[in-house]
Amino acid sequence: MTRPLRNGALFLLCLAACKKGDKVPAYIDLSAFSVATDPLSEGSDRSNIPQAWSYVNDDPLGVWEALARVPVLRSGTVQMKFIAGVERNGVSTDLVQYPFYRTWIGNVELTPGTHTPVHPIFQYQPDLNFWIADFEDPAIPFTFDVASDTVMIQWDSSLHPDDVEPGEGDAAAFFLDTDHPRMKAICFETADLEGTGTTWLEMDYRSDHRMVVGLYYRLNGVVVDEPFLFIAPTALSGGGMPWKKIHIDLSPFTNNLLASDRKFYIAGELGAGETNANFWIDNVKLVRP
Repeated sequence: MTRPLRNGALFLLCLAACKKGDKVPAYIDLSAFSVATDPLSEGSDRSNIPQAWSYVNDDPLGVWEALARVPVLRSGTVQMKFIAGVERNGVSTDLVQYPFYRTWIGNVELTPGTHTPVHPIFQYQPDLNFWIADFEDPAIPFTFDVASDTVMIQWDSSLHPDDVEPGEGDAAAFFLDTDHPRMKAICFETADLEGTGTTWLEMDYRSDHRMVVGLYYRLNGVVVDEPFLFIAPTALSGGGMPWKKIHIDLSPFTNNLLASDRKFYIAGELGAGETNANFWIDNVKLVRP
């Protein structure tokens, strides 16, 4: 798919057009993109939408970052549309339209030379299927591989407020050391990965060591353990360990017609010479039509 022009190039073209026609653009001042959810059925509203495909009266404006100032050669009431973009598998160069968010549509009044703030708030498509682990219940919805030396535990936000996401309640955590160098948590059977179709896994996380999201499945009668994605730690060189959200596209896995008994897992393992590692996760969502 050919992408629309990105911000800088589009802005220069717009300026050139403005000079040629002596036109003055109106400006859309974008806020950060956010998501509104039904917390009971759709889980947390925490989001990570760095850019969005943008349209005015169905004409493309390009792909714009959150907090961008978008020049528009229109005036009066126009219809704006924004389609949320996410970084597939956490790769910044692989921006895709997230299939499970609705297009945001709103009417905006534009005046040449003035700035109009616009705050697109995305919502999930209707009639989706969610499997959610928010870790508010002490019973962790994962089983643990026999090779695990430790387990994932609920991390109480009232006891450890600095470790959890503000406003997100409890999380889950696991810790590795030389006596407990590996952990592999396998999703419950209720996380339905059978059948085919578009499937994404959303997850909030923070760590000082890389984490693995992997896949178990049966192929021609043989159980396969496939490390699917290695997730880089969030720890900063100058200190601090922020939370991040990742969107993982499991569609190639669920659309493999030969695979059965599918499960995903979350794992960590110390490498040679490493002595400890710390992991927290929250708001794990498996989303399917």
